[in-house]
Amino acid sequence: MSVYDSMIVHIQDIKSPKQAWDTLVKMYNTNTQARKMQLKQELHNLQKNNMNISDYSTKVKNLADAIASIGAPVDDEDLMVVTLNGLGKYYSQFCTSIAIRETFPNFQDLITLLISEEMRIVGTSNGGSQENAFYSNTNRGRGRGGKTSFRG
Repeated sequence: MSVYDSMIVHIQDIKSPKQAWDTLVKMYNTNTQARKMQLKQELHNLQKNNMNISDYSTKVKNLADAIASIGAPVDDEDLMVVTLNGLGKYYSQFCTSIAIRETFPNFQDLITLLISEEMRIVGTSNGGSQENAFYSNTNRGRGRGGKTSFRG
């Protein structure tokens, strides 16, 4: 029916509408295939690094949705594998515990478990307890000599 100006260059010398259509389909189908490969590669190479679990899982899901939008849906099991593979060394025990389960969680349940694990890891890196993130005033009186101590 109509084409963009940028497409005319590719079909200006073609004699029939059918040939023009076939040329455009072939050209844009190839781009879709290339885009699908690019997105799949991004998904499989994605690493959590310094992202929190929420941001990391959002990035995984967005890539999976982009792949699905061009005709190649990513199933829940693949999402789980990709997510676990990109977590890094701090999550190795967690990954093992998921791998030895009789049934695997779905992607959403995995993210819920990962958020809990992230909270545990952050608590451990603060000295073993979240209490260490807070301080207490051991002498609550006013005036000189008040002493503030930090636990830990």
